[in-house]
Amino acid sequence: MIQNSYAQKRNAERITNSTTSIFFDQTGYRGFKYQNINYFVDEDLQTVVAMKNGKIIWKRNVVLECEKSKSSKSKIQGLKLHKGLLHAIYSGNDIWIELDGSIFICGG
Repeated sequence: MIQNSYAQKRNAERITNSTTSIFFDQTGYRGFKYQNINYFVDEDLQTVVAMKNGKIIWKRNVVLECEKSKSSKSKIQGLKLHKGLLHAIYSGNDIWIELDGSIFICGG
């Protein structure tokens, strides 16, 4: 079950609706809380972060890892939870991420 959505900052405020997806052009929020872990996209819009009790569990620049480029300008446009995996959407491509932070699939 998905819990409250969280705002852009690490000390984010809760919003009232429950959600399984966040699309940045539709909201000011960049993440959500699931099973007491906050999953969000960092300020660079390329890095996905998982935090619990204010401490970073894992943090990965998934766009650069998938593109194997040191200077990608691609940005994550949305983040959702689907079948137990995080799904980051960017520039028409998809990144499926295990909840432990390991990348599952990079591709379009």
